[in-house]
Amino acid sequence: MEQNRIQGLKDLFEAYKATDVHLSKGNLLYEIHATACRDREALRDQKREKERERHRKRNARKLVKLQSIHQYLDEAIGDDVEWKDVALSCEWKDLDSHCNLVEYSCNAVETLVNPFITAPSSFSKKAMQNIVDSVREVFDVLYESDFFSYSHLSIDDKWEVALRQYAVEELPATKFMALDLPDFNLRAPDDVGGGASHMFKHLIKQGEFGEAFALAVCTHQQFILAEVFVRVVHGVEPFSHALFSEEDVRELALACYRAQWDKQT
Repeated sequence: MEQNRIQGLKDLFEAYKATDVHLSKGNLLYEIHATACRDREALRDQKREKERERHRKRNARKLVKLQSIHQYLDEAIGDDVEWKDVALSCEWKDLDSHCNLVEYSCNAVETLVNPFITAPSSFSKKAMQNIVDSVREVFDVLYESDFFSYSHLSIDDKWEVALRQYAVEELPATKFMALDLPDFNLRAPDDVGGGASHMFKHLIKQGEFGEAFALAVCTHQQFILAEVFVRVVHGVEPFSHALFSEEDVRELALACYRAQWDKQT
């Protein structure tokens, strides 16, 4: 029965082939369609490549201006300060980038210079000199006060002892200054103006180093606070219990911290 059906279908197909003069051209139609698809994709590739090349040329012109701005920053700061490398630490992107072509590690510098990074044509030496003066003002105080020894943190408070230990080990100047400050609008006295980077500058100028440290570290840096919390639970020095390993105790502390964080937020 099965063989009969198969043979019947074959016979029908052969009969159809004999009556349809266009059937033999079927393969040709497939080839034409495939060629058209390839041509369309090739045109798309050409269009994308032309757009990519235009983008690279625009970025190349922009890069020259940004390098000039960076060079001006370098010269304006001068070579008489030990914090220059921290302030000017940056990452240059390639010409295919659709983001800013340069990104400064220091949060305060990035915030101040960003308008010129996004629109280099707005650069002026007078405006940039004001930025340099502002950067100098903050960094000079930070280094003159030996801020990065973190001696402004209490040696009597258990929490601050753990914060100090973590900061000394994990937050050298470059990494500390790269921390994202919390985004808020706060009108403060004098020249604060608004914004977290201005508030940080204001606190440093006022000698409120503990407050400035808290602003940078104790607001949105959950990963830092979680680690410090663990150290506090461990009594600063990690320990092992007879029934629990050090890692077990650390995981328990982290779980408690996260539960408390989620409860607050």
